[in-house]
Amino acid sequence: MKKLVAILLVCVLSLSLLAGCGGASSTAPSSSQAGSSESTAPTPVTLKVSTWDNASDPHTDMVIEAFEKAYPHITVDLIDIPGTEYNNKLNIMLNGGSELDVFWVKDSSSTKDVFDKGQIEDLTGYIKADGIDLSIYKGLDENFAFEGEQAGLPFRTDYYVLFYNKDLFDAAGI
Repeated sequence: MKKLVAILLVCVLSLSLLAGCGGASSTAPSSSQAGSSESTAPTPVTLKVSTWDNASDPHTDMVIEAFEKAYPHITVDLIDIPGTEYNNKLNIMLNGGSELDVFWVKDSSSTKDVFDKGQIEDLTGYIKADGIDLSIYKGLDENFAFEGEQAGLPFRTDYYVLFYNKDLFDAAGI
């Protein structure tokens, strides 16, 4: 769980840097700030993050809580979308110019579509700068690499299992 939280924090923090740098204001100190010995607090940032069916799976709330505790100047505005509508709603939000900062991709095949539209930031530079060891993903990260760019990182895996009573099927001749 600690690795999962750490990885998500790095991804969200990296994307928050983009959100924080997106304004038109200059980062150079003004003449009234030059020579000031006061330390300035980080600028408050709100990140819009989308997910699906959050009420049925509390892990996202736990990750956000840990992230906001580690970075108190960053607030996460979680947009919870019903799972059956998520891919369609995400597509509408991204194509409509929504100011969405971070989003989960519900299935890895959708990642390529979003990448092809230029709606995903290449994470390669952030991964190198933060020294993230991609070997922890055991090759799953390669599902999110396109044209030499790392478009995303695995967050979790779910396993779907079908159990059945073999005796019933045998008795029915199936």
